[in-house]
Amino acid sequence: MGDNYLRQQVSNAKRRRDRAAGDLKKLGLFMRPELVQTTYSISPVNGHEFSVGDEVYGVASRKGQHIDVTDGQRRLGFAGGDSAHALRDELSKPAGPTAIRMRVCEVGALSGEAQARIVADREGQ
Repeated sequence: MGDNYLRQQVSNAKRRRDRAAGDLKKLGLFMRPELVQTTYSISPVNGHEFSVGDEVYGVASRKGQHIDVTDGQRRLGFAGGDSAHALRDELSKPAGPTAIRMRVCEVGALSGEAQARIVADREGQ
């Protein structure tokens, strides 16, 4: 092969490497303590009752500034408020995750409203 072609290939590889190194320096979802360490209030819908220890998934809503909470198949509830707005913005990013695993840590006896936290991958198993 020609020397010019090989030099161009090396140049392209270095450029891709440098671009990827820049992406690694950005904070990811699990490196942002304001999102991971926050407890999210989940309001149930359609009469669903949460239990402590339930694993649910938070998904950015298509309409509105809230997080839809599902079991993977059905919508069980939603989380609103400032903390949910920040999480929704993070989940709506093109290169980020589309759903996040959460665990119910507390359930209100009268209201049925649940409190949930994000589960890091290493905690889920």
